[in-house]
Amino acid sequence: MRADLPHVNGDCLASPDVTLGNPGNRLPRIGVPMHPAPGAPGRWALSISCVRALHQACAVPLGIPLLAEGAMLEGYLALVDGLLLTGGGDVDAAHYGRPDGGLCQGVDETRDYVELYLARRAAEKSLPIMGICRGIQVLNVAAGGTLVQDIPAQLMTRVGHRTPPDLPRDTLAHMIWPDPTQCDRVPPLLRDLWEKGALVGVNSTHHQAVARIGAGYAVAALSEDGIIEAVVGTDGSFRLGVQWHPEDLLSEQNHPLHRLLFMSLAQAARQYGRIG
Repeated sequence: MRADLPHVNGDCLASPDVTLGNPGNRLPRIGVPMHPAPGAPGRWALSISCVRALHQACAVPLGIPLLAEGAMLEGYLALVDGLLLTGGGDVDAAHYGRPDGGLCQGVDETRDYVELYLARRAAEKSLPIMGICRGIQVLNVAAGGTLVQDIPAQLMTRVGHRTPPDLPRDTLAHMIWPDPTQCDRVPPLLRDLWEKGALVGVNSTHHQAVARIGAGYAVAALSEDGIIEAVVGTDGSFRLGVQWHPEDLLSEQNHPLHRLLFMSLAQAARQYGRIG
């Protein structure tokens, strides 16, 4: 391997029922909308951490370009068994009926269009979908919910939700509380953890958060100060969003919840692929 190329661990750590190379039992394909590559105008990128997390969950990531064309996006939807919405800049406040007020950062009109379109179509098709950080916010806005535009400016809290960028991305910032009343709604692999309701340490790099919950979602976890940290669909399909970055917490020293999130998405996508 060339030393200048990043290594993406392709070891499949989950789902022993998957047989590689068996066309009748193929790995699930997870569509991942790309994001503008930092410092490289005209280029799109994928998060290596998210790619690695999907590989370890025995799923194949498929990058979806930021093309604001419904027909093309429908073509990608026909190819995938699930979707993963990753982190990034803020959703334009106009999408949830609020003035910007100068609080939104890194808004990308095309990315908003693509991800909101995919989130709404996933709900219509019962296509498994998971959102991370910005992704949970996209899921909520797509369902008619609203966002806190800037936690420091709009909420009184002593909990740090935005770790300084010079610290490692796996730095634990605060605890979250999985709500045991939602254990029947979270994916099967997560139910024991939710039933116990034990605190879990998470990283945190956001300044916005879910405010009014969107239709068809329930709050599944909260931070110590009451910020919504996870949402789950209420209709029985796999729709899950988390506010932290589990893709950066995959090591064995961290809580198993973070790995189980990706394993749950892969499991739901595999089931969807067999039925679809």
